[in-house]
Amino acid sequence: MSKESKYFYSRDRDSSFSSRSQPQVAKWQNDMIVEVDENVDFHQYISLTIDKLPQKGIRPPKSNKYLKVDPILPDVFLKIYNLALRLIADIDVFEGEFYLTKHDKDWYVVEYFSLDEKHRWNISIDLRDGVDNLWLMLSSSPGHKGRPQTRKRGTPISIDEFKQHLNLTLKFLSDPDSYKVFLDDYLKNFYALCSGDSDMQGFLINAEVSFDKILDQLASRKSYIEKRLIEVDTDTDTERNRLRGELTGINYAINVIKENW
Repeated sequence: MSKESKYFYSRDRDSSFSSRSQPQVAKWQNDMIVEVDENVDFHQYISLTIDKLPQKGIRPPKSNKYLKVDPILPDVFLKIYNLALRLIADIDVFEGEFYLTKHDKDWYVVEYFSLDEKHRWNISIDLRDGVDNLWLMLSSSPGHKGRPQTRKRGTPISIDEFKQHLNLTLKFLSDPDSYKVFLDDYLKNFYALCSGDSDMQGFLINAEVSFDKILDQLASRKSYIEKRLIEVDTDTDTERNRLRGELTGINYAINVIKENW
Protein backbone atom coordinates (compact mmCIF):
# COMPACT_ATOMS: atom_id res chain seq x y z
CA MET A 1 0.00 0.00 0.00
CA SER A 2 1.31 3.46 -0.88
CA LYS A 3 2.40 5.80 1.89
CA GLU A 4 -0.06 8.31 3.25
CA SER A 5 0.38 11.82 1.88
CA LYS A 6 -0.70 15.02 3.61
CA TYR A 7 -0.72 18.53 2.21
CA PHE A 8 -0.11 21.80 4.06
CA TYR A 9 -0.06 25.57 3.70
CA SER A 10 2.32 27.46 6.01
CA ARG A 11 3.02 31.13 6.56
CA ASP A 12 4.47 33.39 9.25
CA ARG A 13 2.15 34.56 11.98
CA ASP A 14 3.81 37.99 12.10
CA SER A 15 5.27 39.20 8.81
CA SER A 16 7.13 42.04 10.54
CA PHE A 17 9.35 39.47 12.27
CA SER A 18 9.41 36.97 9.44
CA SER A 19 11.80 34.04 9.54
CA ARG A 20 10.67 32.97 6.06
CA SER A 21 10.42 35.06 2.93
CA GLN A 22 7.34 33.38 1.44
CA PRO A 23 4.26 31.36 2.38
CA GLN A 24 4.63 27.79 1.19
CA VAL A 25 2.60 24.76 0.18
CA ALA A 26 3.94 21.30 0.96
CA LYS A 27 3.39 17.61 0.33
CA TRP A 28 4.48 15.39 3.20
CA GLN A 29 5.06 11.67 3.67
CA ASN A 30 6.97 10.06 6.52
CA ASP A 31 10.05 9.66 4.30
CA MET A 32 9.91 12.86 2.23
CA ILE A 33 8.66 16.43 2.07
CA VAL A 34 8.53 18.81 -0.89
CA GLU A 35 7.85 22.52 -0.33
CA VAL A 36 7.04 25.22 -2.88
CA ASP A 37 6.88 28.98 -2.41
CA GLU A 38 3.34 30.16 -3.04
CA ASN A 39 4.29 33.31 -4.98
CA VAL A 40 5.32 31.46 -8.15
CA ASP A 41 4.57 34.45 -10.39
CA PHE A 42 7.46 36.38 -8.81
CA HIS A 43 9.92 33.55 -8.33
CA GLN A 44 9.94 29.77 -8.23
CA TYR A 45 11.37 27.81 -5.32
CA ILE A 46 11.06 24.04 -4.89
CA SER A 47 12.71 22.21 -1.99
CA LEU A 48 12.72 18.40 -1.76
CA THR A 49 13.98 16.38 1.20
CA ILE A 50 14.09 12.57 1.03
CA ASP A 51 14.89 10.49 4.10
CA LYS A 52 17.20 7.58 3.35
CA LEU A 53 16.79 6.04 6.80
CA PRO A 54 13.17 4.84 7.13
CA GLN A 55 13.46 4.38 10.87
CA LYS A 56 14.22 8.08 11.25
CA GLY A 57 11.31 9.65 9.38
CA ILE A 58 10.43 13.26 8.61
CA ARG A 59 8.08 15.17 10.88
CA PRO A 60 5.10 16.90 9.24
CA PRO A 61 4.89 20.69 9.45
CA LYS A 62 3.22 21.95 12.63
CA SER A 63 2.01 25.32 13.83
CA ASN A 64 4.01 27.10 16.50
CA LYS A 65 4.26 30.62 17.89
CA TYR A 66 6.04 31.78 14.73
CA LEU A 67 4.41 29.67 12.03
CA LYS A 68 0.79 28.94 11.11
CA VAL A 69 0.18 25.61 9.33
CA ASP A 70 -3.13 24.44 7.87
CA PRO A 71 -4.10 21.33 5.89
CA ILE A 72 -4.99 21.84 2.21
CA LEU A 73 -6.39 19.73 -0.61
CA PRO A 74 -3.95 17.90 -2.92
CA ASP A 75 -5.15 19.94 -5.90
CA VAL A 76 -4.07 23.19 -4.23
CA PHE A 77 -0.53 21.89 -3.82
CA LEU A 78 -0.37 20.34 -7.30
CA LYS A 79 -1.58 23.51 -9.01
CA ILE A 80 1.23 25.61 -7.49
CA TYR A 81 3.85 22.85 -7.82
CA ASN A 82 3.15 22.21 -11.51
CA LEU A 83 3.02 25.93 -12.27
CA ALA A 84 6.43 26.43 -10.66
CA LEU A 85 7.91 23.65 -12.81
CA ARG A 86 6.25 24.98 -15.95
CA LEU A 87 7.45 28.56 -15.39
CA ILE A 88 11.03 27.37 -14.91
CA ALA A 89 10.82 25.15 -18.00
CA ASP A 90 9.55 28.11 -20.04
CA ILE A 91 12.48 30.40 -19.19
CA ASP A 92 14.50 31.27 -22.28
CA VAL A 93 18.00 30.32 -21.19
CA PHE A 94 20.48 31.73 -23.71
CA GLU A 95 23.47 34.06 -23.25
CA GLY A 96 24.78 34.21 -19.73
CA GLU A 97 27.21 32.79 -17.20
CA PHE A 98 26.96 29.12 -16.25
CA TYR A 99 28.76 27.52 -13.31
CA LEU A 100 29.23 24.22 -11.52
CA THR A 101 30.39 24.55 -7.92
CA LYS A 102 31.56 21.50 -6.00
CA HIS A 103 31.39 22.33 -2.30
CA ASP A 104 31.95 18.74 -1.18
CA LYS A 105 31.94 15.22 -2.60
CA ASP A 106 28.16 15.10 -2.18
CA TRP A 107 27.26 18.80 -2.54
CA TYR A 108 26.99 20.39 -5.98
CA VAL A 109 25.42 23.67 -7.15
CA VAL A 110 24.69 24.39 -10.83
CA GLU A 111 23.78 28.00 -11.67
CA TYR A 112 22.82 30.31 -14.50
CA PHE A 113 23.10 34.12 -14.44
CA SER A 114 21.59 36.00 -17.37
CA LEU A 115 23.80 38.28 -19.44
CA ASP A 116 21.29 41.15 -19.60
CA GLU A 117 22.22 43.39 -16.67
CA LYS A 118 18.97 45.36 -17.01
CA HIS A 119 16.85 42.23 -16.62
CA ARG A 120 18.88 40.05 -14.31
CA TRP A 121 17.78 36.46 -13.73
CA ASN A 122 19.18 33.47 -11.91
CA ILE A 123 18.43 29.72 -11.94
CA SER A 124 20.02 27.49 -9.32
CA ILE A 125 20.10 23.71 -8.73
CA ASP A 126 21.48 22.80 -5.30
CA LEU A 127 21.99 19.07 -4.62
CA ARG A 128 23.19 17.75 -1.24
CA ASP A 129 23.27 13.97 -1.25
CA GLY A 130 24.08 12.99 2.32
CA VAL A 131 24.30 9.56 3.91
CA ASP A 132 21.02 9.85 5.80
CA ASN A 133 19.05 12.21 3.56
CA LEU A 134 18.98 14.00 0.24
CA TRP A 135 18.11 17.66 -0.20
CA LEU A 136 17.44 19.13 -3.64
CA MET A 137 16.56 22.75 -4.30
CA LEU A 138 15.51 24.19 -7.66
CA SER A 139 14.95 27.93 -7.77
CA SER A 140 14.47 30.67 -10.30
CA SER A 141 14.29 34.36 -9.41
CA PRO A 142 15.14 37.89 -10.58
CA GLY A 143 18.56 39.26 -9.68
CA HIS A 144 22.13 38.01 -9.51
CA LYS A 145 22.36 37.28 -5.79
CA GLY A 146 25.39 35.14 -5.01
CA ARG A 147 27.11 35.69 -8.36
CA PRO A 148 30.36 37.21 -6.96
CA GLN A 149 30.91 34.19 -4.70
CA THR A 150 30.00 31.77 -7.48
CA ARG A 151 32.48 33.43 -9.82
CA LYS A 152 35.21 32.82 -7.23
CA ARG A 153 34.39 29.21 -6.35
CA GLY A 154 32.55 27.85 -9.39
CA THR A 155 33.86 26.27 -12.57
CA PRO A 156 32.42 27.74 -15.80
CA ILE A 157 30.39 25.27 -17.88
CA SER A 158 28.70 25.52 -21.26
CA ILE A 159 25.07 26.41 -21.86
CA ASP A 160 24.47 22.86 -23.10
CA GLU A 161 25.84 21.39 -19.88
CA PHE A 162 23.62 23.66 -17.81
CA LYS A 163 20.54 22.81 -19.85
CA GLN A 164 21.25 19.10 -19.42
CA HIS A 165 21.33 19.55 -15.64
CA LEU A 166 18.16 21.64 -15.73
CA ASN A 167 16.19 19.29 -17.98
CA LEU A 168 17.35 16.31 -15.92
CA THR A 169 16.11 17.96 -12.73
CA LEU A 170 12.80 19.11 -14.23
CA LYS A 171 12.03 15.59 -15.45
CA PHE A 172 12.95 14.09 -12.08
CA LEU A 173 10.64 16.52 -10.28
CA SER A 174 7.83 16.22 -12.82
CA ASP A 175 5.87 13.66 -10.79
CA PRO A 176 5.87 14.14 -6.99
CA ASP A 177 4.58 10.58 -6.57
CA SER A 178 7.63 8.99 -8.21
CA TYR A 179 10.70 10.59 -6.63
CA LYS A 180 12.04 7.33 -5.22
CA VAL A 181 11.27 5.45 -8.43
CA PHE A 182 13.78 7.57 -10.36
CA LEU A 183 16.10 8.80 -7.60
CA ASP A 184 18.98 6.44 -8.37
CA ASP A 185 18.82 7.21 -12.09
CA TYR A 186 18.68 10.93 -11.38
CA LEU A 187 21.74 10.86 -9.14
CA LYS A 188 23.70 8.65 -11.55
CA ASN A 189 23.03 11.03 -14.43
CA PHE A 190 23.60 14.17 -12.33
CA TYR A 191 27.03 12.97 -11.21
CA ALA A 192 27.87 11.86 -14.75
CA LEU A 193 27.16 15.40 -15.99
CA CYS A 194 29.28 16.86 -13.19
CA SER A 195 32.20 14.70 -14.32
CA GLY A 196 31.80 15.82 -17.93
CA ASP A 197 30.08 12.67 -19.19
CA SER A 198 27.06 13.58 -21.32
CA ASP A 199 26.12 9.95 -22.06
CA MET A 200 22.76 9.87 -20.29
CA GLN A 201 21.44 6.55 -19.01
CA GLY A 202 18.35 5.34 -17.19
CA PHE A 203 15.11 7.24 -17.42
CA LEU A 204 16.52 9.96 -19.68
CA ILE A 205 17.28 7.67 -22.62
CA ASN A 206 13.64 7.72 -23.61
CA ALA A 207 11.42 10.02 -21.58
CA GLU A 208 8.28 8.64 -23.22
CA VAL A 209 9.11 5.11 -22.08
CA SER A 210 9.73 6.31 -18.53
CA PHE A 211 6.44 8.14 -18.32
CA ASP A 212 4.70 5.13 -19.81
CA LYS A 213 6.06 3.17 -16.83
CA ILE A 214 4.71 5.79 -14.44
CA LEU A 215 1.32 5.67 -16.16
CA ASP A 216 1.30 1.88 -15.86
CA GLN A 217 2.07 2.12 -12.14
CA LEU A 218 -0.62 4.75 -11.61
CA ALA A 219 -3.16 2.76 -13.63
CA SER A 220 -2.40 -0.37 -11.61
CA ARG A 221 -2.82 1.47 -8.32
CA LYS A 222 -6.03 3.10 -9.59
CA SER A 223 -7.48 -0.29 -10.56
CA TYR A 224 -6.62 -1.72 -7.14
CA ILE A 225 -8.29 1.15 -5.27
CA GLU A 226 -11.43 1.08 -7.42
CA LYS A 227 -11.75 -2.67 -6.94
CA ARG A 228 -11.21 -2.38 -3.20
CA LEU A 229 -13.82 0.36 -2.80
CA ILE A 230 -16.35 -1.84 -4.61
CA GLU A 231 -15.57 -5.25 -3.15
CA VAL A 232 -14.31 -4.61 0.40
CA ASP A 233 -16.87 -3.47 2.94
CA THR A 234 -14.78 -3.87 6.10
CA ASP A 235 -12.72 -0.68 5.69
CA THR A 236 -13.52 2.17 8.05
CA ASP A 237 -15.02 5.40 6.73
CA THR A 238 -11.67 7.10 7.37
CA GLU A 239 -9.82 4.52 5.28
CA ARG A 240 -12.38 4.72 2.47
CA ASN A 241 -12.12 8.53 2.44
CA ARG A 242 -8.33 8.25 2.30
CA LEU A 243 -8.55 5.86 -0.65
CA ARG A 244 -10.95 8.17 -2.48
CA GLY A 245 -8.53 11.06 -1.90
CA GLU A 246 -5.65 9.00 -3.26
CA LEU A 247 -7.77 8.06 -6.28
CA THR A 248 -8.42 11.74 -6.98
CA GLY A 249 -4.69 12.44 -6.82
CA ILE A 250 -3.90 9.54 -9.16
CA ASN A 251 -6.43 10.73 -11.73
CA TYR A 252 -4.96 14.22 -11.56
CA ALA A 253 -1.40 12.88 -12.00
CA ILE A 254 -2.44 10.79 -15.00
CA ASN A 255 -4.04 13.81 -16.66
CA VAL A 256 -0.99 16.04 -16.00
CA ILE A 257 1.41 13.48 -17.50
CA LYS A 258 -0.77 12.94 -20.58
CA GLU A 259 -1.19 16.69 -21.15
CA ASN A 260 2.45 17.72 -20.65
CA TRP A 261 4.56 14.80 -21.78
